[in-house]
Amino acid sequence: MDKESEFENKLKGGKALSLGKTIEVVNEVVEKPETFSEYLLLFSSEDSQVVMRASNGLKRILEDGAISFRQHKRTIVELLSNCPHDSARWTLIQLLKKYSSSLSGEELSEARSLAKRFTLESEEWITLTQSMDLLVKLEGKSAEDKKLVERVRRLCDDDRKTVSRKARTLLKLLERGRP
Repeated sequence: MDKESEFENKLKGGKALSLGKTIEVVNEVVEKPETFSEYLLLFSSEDSQVVMRASNGLKRILEDGAISFRQHKRTIVELLSNCPHDSARWTLIQLLKKYSSSLSGEELSEARSLAKRFTLESEEWITLTQSMDLLVKLEGKSAEDKKLVERVRRLCDDDRKTVSRKARTLLKLLERGRP
């Protein structure tokens, strides 16, 4: 059995929304950093629970410091931005916020574009709030984006208070940037 299958098998099953064996897998990757590229293959899983646990584990692995976000950011951004699971999307946005000081101007522009895309596409509250929060952090330079402004206006009336509060904050910033 190959390593990625072992990782995936360890992250499958158990109670929904639990960490399962995430910490065990994280410890394996931290002890053997050469397995990190294999770990990243978990983001290709069709099992949303595996992706959710891999997302949680990725933040832990990078926090440990044995593996650097800076060194792997291109691969991480490509994998997570193309993953259809919201847990990967909100994790990517959280990582971009956390490591924004290590991003170039072009990478910050890409981070802004991803946050816009996820705000426009997602209905999942964590993805929405994290994406809008990144746009706020990056100073919301998106007033010219009419689709985004319209979407954020609609989100201001969202029944989920966290979403509507973040939308109102972002909308103020977007409207302030208008000519």
